[in-house]
Amino acid sequence: MDFEKGQIIHNFEVLSFEDNLKLKAKTLHLQHQVTGLQVFHMITDDPENLFAYAFSTPPYDNTGLPHILEHCCLAGSKNYPLKDPFQVMMQKSVNTFLNAMTYSDRTIYPAASVLEKDYFNLFEMYGDAVFSPLLRKETFYQEGWRLALNAKKIPEIKGIVFNEMKGAYSDIEGILYEHSSRDLFVESPYCYDSGGDPLYIPDLSYEKFCDFHKKYYSPSNCRLFLYGNISTEKQLRLLNEKILKDYHHKTDLICVGESVKVPVPVSSRYTGPAVKDDNSNVVSINWGLKNTLDSYLATKLALMSYVLLGNPGSILYKAILDSDLCEDISDVSGIDTYLKEYIFSCGIRGCKEGDEKKFEKFIIETLEQVVRDGIPRVNIDAALNKFEFSSFEIKSGSPVGLSFMNKVMKSWIYGGSPEAGLDYIDHFEDIRKELVENPRLFEDIIQEQLLDNPVRSLIVVSPDSKFEKKLERELKKKAKSLAKIIDMDQLQQETEAFNRYAKLEDTQEELTCIPAIRKEDIPQTVRELEFSTIENVETKTFYSDIFTNSIFYIASSFDFTDIPSDLLPYVSLFSRAVFDLSLENKSYDQVSNEIAIKLGGLYAALDIATQIGKFEEPPVKKFIISMKATNSLLSEGLDLLEEIVTTVNFRDFKRMKEILIEVKNDFEMNAVSAATSLSMSRVASAFSQAYVIDDQLNGYPQYGFISRLLKNFEEEKEGLAAKMYQLMSFIFAGQRVYSFSGEKKLLDLAQSRFDRIFSRFSKDHGLEASQIELNSFKNEGVVIPANVSFSAVALKGAYIGTKEFCAYKILSTMMKTGVLWDIVRNRNGAYGVSSGINGSEGVFLFSSYRDPETVKTLAAYKEALEYFAAQKFDKESFDSAVVSVLGKELRPLRPSEHNLTVLRRYNYGITEQLRQLDFDFIKSLEPSDIANAAKTLLASFSDSVASFSAPERLLKLFGEKEIVIRKLSSF
Repeated sequence: MDFEKGQIIHNFEVLSFEDNLKLKAKTLHLQHQVTGLQVFHMITDDPENLFAYAFSTPPYDNTGLPHILEHCCLAGSKNYPLKDPFQVMMQKSVNTFLNAMTYSDRTIYPAASVLEKDYFNLFEMYGDAVFSPLLRKETFYQEGWRLALNAKKIPEIKGIVFNEMKGAYSDIEGILYEHSSRDLFVESPYCYDSGGDPLYIPDLSYEKFCDFHKKYYSPSNCRLFLYGNISTEKQLRLLNEKILKDYHHKTDLICVGESVKVPVPVSSRYTGPAVKDDNSNVVSINWGLKNTLDSYLATKLALMSYVLLGNPGSILYKAILDSDLCEDISDVSGIDTYLKEYIFSCGIRGCKEGDEKKFEKFIIETLEQVVRDGIPRVNIDAALNKFEFSSFEIKSGSPVGLSFMNKVMKSWIYGGSPEAGLDYIDHFEDIRKELVENPRLFEDIIQEQLLDNPVRSLIVVSPDSKFEKKLERELKKKAKSLAKIIDMDQLQQETEAFNRYAKLEDTQEELTCIPAIRKEDIPQTVRELEFSTIENVETKTFYSDIFTNSIFYIASSFDFTDIPSDLLPYVSLFSRAVFDLSLENKSYDQVSNEIAIKLGGLYAALDIATQIGKFEEPPVKKFIISMKATNSLLSEGLDLLEEIVTTVNFRDFKRMKEILIEVKNDFEMNAVSAATSLSMSRVASAFSQAYVIDDQLNGYPQYGFISRLLKNFEEEKEGLAAKMYQLMSFIFAGQRVYSFSGEKKLLDLAQSRFDRIFSRFSKDHGLEASQIELNSFKNEGVVIPANVSFSAVALKGAYIGTKEFCAYKILSTMMKTGVLWDIVRNRNGAYGVSSGINGSEGVFLFSSYRDPETVKTLAAYKEALEYFAAQKFDKESFDSAVVSVLGKELRPLRPSEHNLTVLRRYNYGITEQLRQLDFDFIKSLEPSDIANAAKTLLASFSDSVASFSAPERLLKLFGEKEIVIRKLSSF
């Protein structure tokens, strides 16, 4: 259906209607005549429909007001007056995405589904949530902050956002990132933390919280993004007749104005948690850039960032690594495009005390040299190809609509045109033309935006071994100060009242207001992947003839199950280094740029799991190479892969040491953010050989292994190189399996070239995979520099292909969206909690994230099992969980996901028949099966294994006999 400018549809006036042929979409921009709400619909053939309610919410202090409001809006509204309709909807929906996000100056509420009925259920619930939330005081206390008495009658500050941000401020690079933007602005929303600083969150009053919603959450201040193939007219009717019917006032969008920036370069110092053995700092130099609402200039600025820092071959990246001023590049580096005014940062790790100013001087002088000497065309071509490739790839992971939403909001949320964010494809050709006219285009941009720009900051964050204790001491002072304002008897009463509220359950009448998807609403069979099989003597090949938008995808696995035990610890390092080193005749930076020019990506990964039906045998180990290229560049990309595989230089000791440092630093910097997954791998290794290997190659033991290699690098480097060459021969000689997706005419080229590249490798031994010892620890605590804990508990579960496995699957869904959510998150204040079953390993797992408790959380896991073992849950929640699990089949697989899924399912014996068997088992389950599953887990709870990554003070709450406490340096 086409639309005309000025046309009125359900009180919405059409502002523009365009046919965007390059994006294969039509775009429709409308405004509600009564309220001023603006809608932008990207009409596509994609069945994964997405909506996103977006509000301009610039903060005016560090209390985290926008963030806390984001949490509270989804906790009960006029038409859905439950305690937590968001959590109930997670049970009753088959959504492919359900979330809410607070940015530096806006708050967005997106959800997606491929089922129209489900989509409209979510659409209406979210609309009611953002415009008519109940904003109960108890919700504010739960999600934001509250003062409460602990068991010893001592006042404490609690709250979910409060604990979430304590976790965020346990990340030293997170602190660096936060101040990299905040310190550039004097009077601006960007000089505040919209997420909230833990020290200032308790300054927020309930009254200010409510006033903020009243001011900022009006339809006039809302921008509603729609994406997909559901009728625009249907969505507008729902908006007009139900969601907006009680609103009759139109105001203006609350735009972020021009920021007052620092007039001259500034320097600031902060402290953060000590994550390393030494006292080296993390440092960043940052610029506030100009005129970024101009989408063409914004594209050029993003390209400038890639030219300078996009890969190890980029000019500034290489110069920094070749200097002696740091250990490696910080993740803070690059361009931040989520603000009205972009920020360009260059950050480093491992900067010695006193070298910060040297680093600043070095960066300025290097940029001056770049402008003076000129940028090699190879760096510009690498940036252009990288961005152009990403512009037309059908991305996997989150819904495609989410990516377009972010592009549209870059202009629209600031009062600009929503279409402006979709002009980027034309920009690349225009930039190429401009480069012909002005070959020094990017040198000029660097001069104007960086060298001539006084809006600059130098941020230094120094590690402090007492950082966590000091923060806790400050928070205790804060609690004590707040307690003086309130009578202790009153505080006791408020604590008891909140605890009663936290335990309240929604009535059946309240629950029925949430619309539910039923079994009959979803397909009755699993979605089968479409592919064909090509057999030959050496390899098994799968080909998927699917639409890929002119990109060819390759995934190849190499079996290394029978690897010698002395080589196994090196495999993870091999996967990290093989495509990131120099070649016999090329430097590593030349290789990096060639990869960026000829390919959309070249990755190596490890995939280890037990094969289905062979659960008592050692797991299979697969080395995966994933590669993607445009059809026109596939042949050149394969040439490059062959050159890398045949001439990679593992004796490039300078670069190898840099990689070791990067790996070690990545682990230390991510010790907090990745703590839950690390803990899960640890505990599961007590029950699964595959998890033992995963722990060795990706967990705490690998950190210890890399640390020792680095410490003794000079003595170890020749032996290390020899093992890398040995590994390459061993791994690439393993049995190969290919999965290809793209144009069929390129299939023979891809297969023949892969065969030619890897058939040259052969093993000179035939070992059998040895039995692997399971980890024997009971309960373990790993000390990390955090203010909160991260936990995991493992129990023996059931294997895929059994009815018991399916019962565990439903049980885990019901627990993590029900009783566990209520206890660990709502009552105890953890940011996240989960449970799940790994069917290939037969392991059931619990976990929590940014959790202020340890002992209580461990008890909560058992309490949840007791609840379900007693079958206290109702039939409706059981039916909802069944639908939720079955509905996961509806999520579409994007091309790269499809390609890799075909390969992985074959490698591990996951057939369509097995998937359908599980599907049918799930449909046949009864509530009693769930109760029996809980009883089985409960009976084995005494044999469970727990791991907590947490500050030492939280670990010591267990007592010496209950948990073995270890430090990172002990691995």
